[in-house]
Amino acid sequence: MKRILFLIVFVFIVSNVFAGFIITEEIDGSKETIYIQKNKFKTFDESQITIFDLDKQEIYIADITEKVYYGGTIKDIQKSLIIAYDTIIKNIENTMEELSADEKQYFEGSLKSIKELKENLKGEKNKDNNISKVEILPTDESEKIAGFNAKKYNIIIDDILDSEIYITKEINIQKELDFKKLLKFQQEVSNTFDFGEDKFIEFVKLKKIYELGFPLKETLKANYLKEYKSKLQMFEMAGVELEEDMKFKLKEEAKHYAKDEIVTNVIKIEEKKISSSEFIIPKDYKKLEMDEILESLTNNLVF
Repeated sequence: MKRILFLIVFVFIVSNVFAGFIITEEIDGSKETIYIQKNKFKTFDESQITIFDLDKQEIYIADITEKVYYGGTIKDIQKSLIIAYDTIIKNIENTMEELSADEKQYFEGSLKSIKELKENLKGEKNKDNNISKVEILPTDESEKIAGFNAKKYNIIIDDILDSEIYITKEINIQKELDFKKLLKFQQEVSNTFDFGEDKFIEFVKLKKIYELGFPLKETLKANYLKEYKSKLQMFEMAGVELEEDMKFKLKEEAKHYAKDEIVTNVIKIEEKKISSSEFIIPKDYKKLEMDEILESLTNNLVF
């Protein structure tokens, strides 16, 4: 009898140690699935697969329709991108030598933006000390989501309500994810793929959320100023200087399209062992090399 009890307890402990999480969520009506186990993190929907390995500091992004992928360690990707940016910069500068002053204006914005991306990867870009203030304030409201009790918080960025979020303490994701590694990795990924000050805001926001628990639902509030800045940035990247009346029209347009809220809602959480094959890109997918990505970038960006 004692041996049977020991085996039952042993199986229970082992199953909990090696059990991962399968999370199904809806984002503005579209479904996404997340797998989490042993510091590996996979998200996928009908069009894309993204896999993170926190221990190896690797990321892989796959296009399901085209059956292609690219990835590797963050450091290797950063090195490849710096080489790619150097090539793009050289191509743009060579093209500009043959253009008139008016024609050069279009390329100057793109050239400046790519140089900033490169500087950001190399750590040469000065960080803005005037980073937005991010606060997560508790409310008296709570809700049961996907079978878990969650408390509502308001996320305030620069004194403006950014989102409402429900966080639970009943899910111990930290037994499968090292959150220090996750936050460090998220910052590296942001430095590699993002552009602009929003990445710093998202990093601080993510860190504060994880300190409180696991998010089950978030309602991102409309922020027309954020939308307006994003549109302005697109014109700046293209080297186009807008007149004040055009800026006014852009701001009004941003107000119109920023009325809708974006809701992310967890609808199911399963705790079970996940096959290691789930964290590997399918064998029939073709890996893209940097020169292929570079060719696509140059064709779509400026040529």
